[in-house]
Amino acid sequence: MTEDLKGLDRDALLARAEELATRNIELERRVVELYTLYSVSRNLSVSLQLDELFRIAMETIAISLGMEQFFMVLLDEETGELLLQAYHGLTEEQLVNLRFQRGEGFVGRVAENGEMALAGPVELGEEHTFLGAGQAGPLLALPLKAEEDTVIGVLVAHKPSGEPFTDRELGLFGEVARQVANAIHKARIYQRTQELSNRDSLTGIFNRRYLFERLEREVERGRRYARTLSLLVLDIDNFQQYNDIQGQQAGDDALRVLARIMGEGLRKPDLLARFGGEEFVVLLPETRAAPARAVAEKLRRLVAAAEIPGRESLPKGMLTVTVGVATFPDDAPEALLLISEADRALYEGKNRGRDMVVSASEIEAEGATRPVGDQ
Repeated sequence: MTEDLKGLDRDALLARAEELATRNIELERRVVELYTLYSVSRNLSVSLQLDELFRIAMETIAISLGMEQFFMVLLDEETGELLLQAYHGLTEEQLVNLRFQRGEGFVGRVAENGEMALAGPVELGEEHTFLGAGQAGPLLALPLKAEEDTVIGVLVAHKPSGEPFTDRELGLFGEVARQVANAIHKARIYQRTQELSNRDSLTGIFNRRYLFERLEREVERGRRYARTLSLLVLDIDNFQQYNDIQGQQAGDDALRVLARIMGEGLRKPDLLARFGGEEFVVLLPETRAAPARAVAEKLRRLVAAAEIPGRESLPKGMLTVTVGVATFPDDAPEALLLISEADRALYEGKNRGRDMVVSASEIEAEGATRPVGDQ
């Protein structure tokens, strides 16, 4: 380097010094960019829980990229709607208007064509009003792409100051959007895997293990916030007889059909699980004894009306269920005791003749005994 500089005049030396300073600034800028991307990648790898991931993504973008206003919408494949999942720097009034359809408007078109879009209020006209009056800055919308370039959502940034997005910001945001999309994709795979492990392999409804986990959480929530919940235990009457006559395959088919029918008869917050064999459990959050009994009666009628092949071979010419009902905290103060009380009520119903609903509050503490030979 020293030899190269020999023979250069003053102007040439100044030009070389300026060139080196420019390169140094560019190198420092690149180091900052690489560290920013490393920080984003590291932070997004912390969690596989979607809610936590959204929170981390918003915090990371705000800190690493210095953006004041941005939000993330994810695509609902069934409805085509882009649903708000996370945001930063927006008011409640602005959030009300953040609703988009795939293919419609500035954000919807990015979800449709998978291409980054940059525009200001002049180009967008009335489309820009979803951020509210007086929001004059440019908008940047980046598609969130999972594997095989499938668009799963859109990341939208807004500069209320009115300053344009620089090429550097566009490049960084594009890379961050890619990392966010990959993190969401991995979290969704993990979530689906976890959900499959919580499902009964025969009927597709929740299994016994997940039921206990959810019941413990609901009971704890009930204690903390003075909420009630009810539990139904349902057992298919004379099911062993049905299996003996119709065969194991017919029995499995019947369980699948009844699980689907009962699931369709419940609210979205309710949980239906297969407890084992021909026994099912329904968890009814924030439901008192009387409404819970009404739900139990509804399920009993739905099962009795189900057109199950070979049902005519049973005593009543149909498959029926007996249901036991117990309510927290009136009938039991703990999760396992709640199941025990509902189970006790169920077998009191079996003793009384089957195909009925019995509540734990209706029977004496010592009154329930399991019938013999009903399985």
